[in-house]
Amino acid sequence: MRHYLVILVLLTFCSCAEKIGIKETITTENAHLVTDFDENDIESAVTYYFASRIRKDDKWKLAIPSSSEWSSRMKYSIDKHNKWNFVEFKNLGLYEGEYGTYVKVFIMIEMDGRRDGGEDDVELKKKNGKWVISKVPI
Repeated sequence: MRHYLVILVLLTFCSCAEKIGIKETITTENAHLVTDFDENDIESAVTYYFASRIRKDDKWKLAIPSSSEWSSRMKYSIDKHNKWNFVEFKNLGLYEGEYGTYVKVFIMIEMDGRRDGGEDDVELKKKNGKWVISKVPI
């Protein structure tokens, strides 16, 4: 009996300690492993946002500014995301573009039984000295 208890404790500890990196592919099978993000690391927030979308929970709201701060472009994008079924995501990295700073991402969605995916950019801006998501891709 004691051996079973030790094994159960070890299995519980191992499953709780399991994490996934911010640049690994996130799918419906592993999105539950993305349990938090570093608010000082914008790439971490981007990964958390999409993992939440894949999990179909509302925790993605924690990774973006309050809705009162959204531009009309951000509102439109969020409305689209609310209608999509996200199935896969990969953070491809932070970069400086011609018009600002972005995180390049790969997203796979499913709509009406069809899957479609591709690369796009998450737009960022500085607020109070920190990067925040200013627009998610559509």
